[in-house]
Amino acid sequence: MSESDFAVGEHDDSGMVGQDLPYTLEGKADTVTTDALENESDVDTEPRALNRDTWRNLAAFWVIGALNNSAYVIMNAGASEISSGAVGLVYLCNVAPSLLTKITLPYWADKVPYKVRMIICTLAMIMSFVLVGFGDNLQIQLLGVACSAFQSGLGEASILALASKYHATSTLTAWSSGTGFAGVLGYAWVAVIHQYAKVSLKATVLSGIVLAVGYILSYFYLLGPPTAVVSSPTTGGAGNATEGSNSVNAALDNNEEDDEEATLLSNLNDTQNSTASKPSSQLSGYERFCFIASLWRYIIPLIIVYFSEYAIQAGAWAVFGFPITSKAARDKFYVTANWMYQLGVFISRSSGTVYQADLATLWALPVIQAGLLVFFCLDSIFHFWWDWSLLSVCIVTGLIGGAVYVNAFTLISKTVEPHRVELALTSASVGDSLGILMSNISSIFIQGCLFRWNNLSGARYSCTCCASLPPSQNISVASFQLDSLTS
Repeated sequence: MSESDFAVGEHDDSGMVGQDLPYTLEGKADTVTTDALENESDVDTEPRALNRDTWRNLAAFWVIGALNNSAYVIMNAGASEISSGAVGLVYLCNVAPSLLTKITLPYWADKVPYKVRMIICTLAMIMSFVLVGFGDNLQIQLLGVACSAFQSGLGEASILALASKYHATSTLTAWSSGTGFAGVLGYAWVAVIHQYAKVSLKATVLSGIVLAVGYILSYFYLLGPPTAVVSSPTTGGAGNATEGSNSVNAALDNNEEDDEEATLLSNLNDTQNSTASKPSSQLSGYERFCFIASLWRYIIPLIIVYFSEYAIQAGAWAVFGFPITSKAARDKFYVTANWMYQLGVFISRSSGTVYQADLATLWALPVIQAGLLVFFCLDSIFHFWWDWSLLSVCIVTGLIGGAVYVNAFTLISKTVEPHRVELALTSASVGDSLGILMSNISSIFIQGCLFRWNNLSGARYSCTCCASLPPSQNISVASFQLDSLTS
């Protein structure tokens, strides 16, 4: 395989990072000089007017984003029927393989071309629908759920990295917007086909195979070659995007020989011996680990915001209902709150080209989200805000989560060294999966304690922190404590 960009080894060597910095192909010896950074006239920027090819690529990233996460959402939406007695087990199987994939991918992605990974993702998506649809026992169905988790994780980390080969800010926003819409698409898929049309869950899940077909077709036939421009200090000039090709894979193949030549040049350059200037594909495992660890300032906000919002969803929102004693009322609020959350996510994930948060804001938003987790937990105990207007806060929860996602990755594309952006985007995607996994575990205990406080049955975990009080006294004690605090 030729020396190449980190994640593939066969992508076009043209592209851009963010709005101000050109990026270079990982296999090249290109570097961005200090003079280029200081003089904006020396740096290529995203085109002021988006041409037809650019719009086509943006549409492709949006569609791929929407379809990539659709299986994951469909599995979560049907979790209660896949395993009515252990919904948390479905959630766990729907995130653990994704996390494992994202943790290991930075160490082997350069060995597997993008097109091969996309084929693997498509097969895994189809397999997930088939196993869940035809599975006659829980073990087989959970294996199908795990396939969807593997597919969504591999697809997300791969396409985020691929975005570095295009105009990063706009393509990352298009991808993020598509993944935001995936939540709406997945829940609507189950709601319309299964709940309203009364089609069986088996047929509903199997019908998702059409989404897998659209997924692979979008990559091979809708996504075009990179359209950005790359500055090449090593060759003393700037190169245009590959022309004469109407598909992304043809553009990749056309540049394999160029990648090999550039790698030979980089090996002749003494400065390439330093870790900082090595192409990512030449980094050792330890060097990659150290680089990934240096991304903590982007990964930790993703962990915190995803932990908080999924703990809110799976833990606190399960308690809300008007009246709280009605299971039907609680189910109604839970479904409606999740719809509002998905709406907020979709809106904010689509805002990457409108607003770019700085690092301080990127850290402030997860703190606010963690505050909302505390708010919902306290409100479920003391009932100080107890009506449907709470849905406005549910939308805010989605807005914050989506904003952190899109801004974390667009900020990476603008601040990380150009020849490391692809590796950085691949690596940082581990943050959301880690946060979700942590929340899936903690939400079981959160829901159990909140159910105990409100004298509700049905929680899979019986909270022991209130065991010294009779369940019938929990709500009255909570009300007394609130009165004492406000008097």
